[in-house]
Amino acid sequence: MRYILWYIIRARRQQPRVVWIARWLPACLALLGMVSVPVPLTQGGPAAGPVAGEEILVFAAASTGAALEDVAAAYAAAGGGRVRFSLAATSALARQVESGAPADLFLSANALWMDRLEDVGLLAAGSRSYLFRNQLVLVAPQDTELEPVTVDAKLDLEAMLGDGRLAIAEPVAVPAGIYARQALESLGIWERLQARTAPASDVRHAALLVRRHEVPLGIIYWTDARATPGLRVLGTFSSELHDPVAYWVAQLADAPAPAAAAAFRAFLQSDTARTIFSRHGFAPPPDAYSR
Repeated sequence: MRYILWYIIRARRQQPRVVWIARWLPACLALLGMVSVPVPLTQGGPAAGPVAGEEILVFAAASTGAALEDVAAAYAAAGGGRVRFSLAATSALARQVESGAPADLFLSANALWMDRLEDVGLLAAGSRSYLFRNQLVLVAPQDTELEPVTVDAKLDLEAMLGDGRLAIAEPVAVPAGIYARQALESLGIWERLQARTAPASDVRHAALLVRRHEVPLGIIYWTDARATPGLRVLGTFSSELHDPVAYWVAQLADAPAPAAAAAFRAFLQSDTARTIFSRHGFAPPPDAYSR
């Protein structure tokens, strides 16, 4: 240490002021770093737990977007960190997770895609929870001349469509489309109507096809029918016609911010969040599935 100080003083005497500052200021700073007293990490705050303002990313079914934005605002108002959402069809998001896309939580619009990620170990153990339910409705543009109908075996969708097509989400992988296909199969009309469907990438796009008068009818979620202006609900599909429209949330095993993710996941199951989801038209889960 004494040698370093002597060397710097000697160099100072031999060089002009400007040159000395440019050349030896870094050395002085390094020296100060060598003798500085470390400050405990716990000073002024807890040593553990999520960092204040830590941001998380949630992969969520497209149909939950508006409700989740309100929940995130309530979470922030309660002192929580920032939450970002990537909204798309559940199938597309699940495949992104399988490909290694970094996210903290996954909110699925059906159980099968959640099962798939759980089976390959991509979910944090014990983090899966049933959040809420939805239902399918038959919609038309607001100015339609069609009258409300009872959705049962007597429903003549072919006559209602005329020369048009039926908008649904993609029926092989996207949950809203899977449920719509199941309902039409239960009614015994899927094989006749399959060629007359207009598959969309997700339920929001199916709703827009109807709103824009590109098709005369569509099958979408009740929550999207409520949230999309320019639509009229003509009928409701009984839950007995298809698998439960169940939304699940889970933390991903490789979540970049696991503590913050766990905190928001807990908030999603709070009374505050459930009130917001209810306001957007989602129904609470059956008691048997609440956990």
